[in-house]
Amino acid sequence: AGMIFFNNEGTENGGLVFDGALVNGKPTNGGSLTFDRWQQDQTLQLISTEDGAQRRSGLIVTDRPDRSMDWDRLDQIRRMPAGPAKDAAYAEQAKGVAQRAWLGRQTDGSSQLVLRDGAGKPRLRLSVAADGTSSIAFLDAAGKVMRTIE
Repeated sequence: AGMIFFNNEGTENGGLVFDGALVNGKPTNGGSLTFDRWQQDQTLQLISTEDGAQRRSGLIVTDRPDRSMDWDRLDQIRRMPAGPAKDAAYAEQAKGVAQRAWLGRQTDGSSQLVLRDGAGKPRLRLSVAADGTSSIAFLDAAGKVMRTIE
């Protein structure tokens, strides 16, 4: 269920989607409100997901390239058999896409603000664990924690 948003040109530029059910006795659901870049995919997303005890909700900010998405090529890739060629084709289409920020509740019950570099690598993580313990972690480009303040 949901709703797709269209711009003045009639091009999709965001949406509101929902799903949910009991699956094997576990509650599952998801909801997302997205805003897209022109001729691209979402750059701002409010999201909430639940799969039994695994719950996550937050705000995601994503960089998108200056080129328009090649929807025809993406449809071709979707029909390809699974494997390295399909993975490589998706990676080519994803050049310039990088999640830059996350703010929300993680599946472990912590609240986090994660800021990422232009390649999408986490570089700064502010966390408050479910038990109230807080920390700030500075990460290098490989994801290794270089310094922590607790």
